Amino acid sequence: MTTAPRSHGSATLGLVLVLLTSLALMIVYAHQAQWAEMRGAAHGVRGLMAFEAAEAGRAWGSAMLAASTRLNSACQPETTAGATALSFRQRLLRFNPATGRHQAAQANPSQPACLMQGGSWQCACPDQGSATLAPPDPNGQDGDHPAFSVRITALTSPAPAGQIELISTGCANPALGCGGDQTPEAQAQVKIVLAPVGSLRLPPQAPLSAGANIEIHGPAALINTDPQSMGLTLDAGGDIQLETSVQLMGLPGSPPQASVLAFDPGLQSQAAGTTPPNLLTTDWPLHLFGLPGSSLVKLPHWSLPACAGGICDTSATQTALDQGASALWLRGDVRLTGPLTVGRADQPVILVVDGHLQLQGEVHIHGFILTQRLSWRHPGTPTSTPATLDGAAVVQSDALIDGRIVMSRDPTVLQRLQLDAGTWVMLPGRWRDHEP
Repeated sequence: MTTAPRSHGSATLGLVLVLLTSLALMIVYAHQAQWAEMRGAAHGVRGLMAFEAAEAGRAWGSAMLAASTRLNSACQPETTAGATALSFRQRLLRFNPATGRHQAAQANPSQPACLMQGGSWQCACPDQGSATLAPPDPNGQDGDHPAFSVRITALTSPAPAGQIELISTGCANPALGCGGDQTPEAQAQVKIVLAPVGSLRLPPQAPLSAGANIEIHGPAALINTDPQSMGLTLDAGGDIQLETSVQLMGLPGSPPQASVLAFDPGLQSQAAGTTPPNLLTTDWPLHLFGLPGSSLVKLPHWSLPACAGGICDTSATQTALDQGASALWLRGDVRLTGPLTVGRADQPVILVVDGHLQLQGEVHIHGFILTQRLSWRHPGTPTSTPATLDGAAVVQSDALIDGRIVMSRDPTVLQRLQLDAGTWVMLPGRWRDHEP
């Protein structure tokens, strides 16, 4: 009888299969770990991209707040003649004089946004509401498209008045919350607290103050009914000469002459009739604005118009105002002729003249004046509209007022110039990328 041969190696085959299976499992596990690391690295890159976008938004938003230039919908300076575009600050913020604090410009305030496309930031600045960015070209070859949006939050007590919070949200792609409509791949947020620098830190006590003499003719009027400033109407380091037709209105119930302070030692800095020194080299800007003049003119919200022949006229000044300037430093003499309106009650202007300021006719100024010398003439008639100053004026040497001119110390205007007229800068230690 023939028997079948025995099979050999079956145990070895089983062992090989076990080893191959184990090796396959090890390879799968290794690939899973590698894919997990790759996904983690990709998420890390996206998160870092979102954070850097938020940082870019912080720097961009701070710079845009500092300037007073009127902008178009693409966040570029408005160049259309006669356009009524808003500045970046006007789109986001509004100062409330009743509370002395800032608040949102409107119920649905503007939230500008920017998208990286073609190697540069493409931005949108709507007058209100969230910005809507144009989606990037899906077939483009310009790499990633991070984006950011910026909004402002007004701070309440116990934060000091004048401080605001800027919130920048960065996204790794044009996603919801960053001006786009895509699902966020990664998102980060940076918050900073800002305060104004270069604003009017120490408002004067009177509507007209002069380091030397004050001379007033004609039916002029000076008004200050604010008890916090002691109701002063005139303050001079030298003599004060008034015609009998000049009206002085101080605190209710006090005699008019009680509102006049002559030979004030704090203002006796310049002898009458002499040429005062350049404002850039004196302590007047430091005393009033908290910065020397040489530093003040370097701030972005200050405008330094170029005037032909060293004399600024009405046209050059009006051009700077039309471009959105809120603080003007004019080098040389300035001659302004009415009818002319400088500033508004809700948008007062700081006007520094490093020379002789000569006003003629029906000129209306809402804001603060600092000048070496002042001459203001508006003869008019008994029925003509008077020229006006709502705010205050400080003259380094002599001041001459002649005609139908009304100068009122407006505490609301001066409050705006204190808290809403400077360059916004970040406070030290007030940066964070997390909730407290």
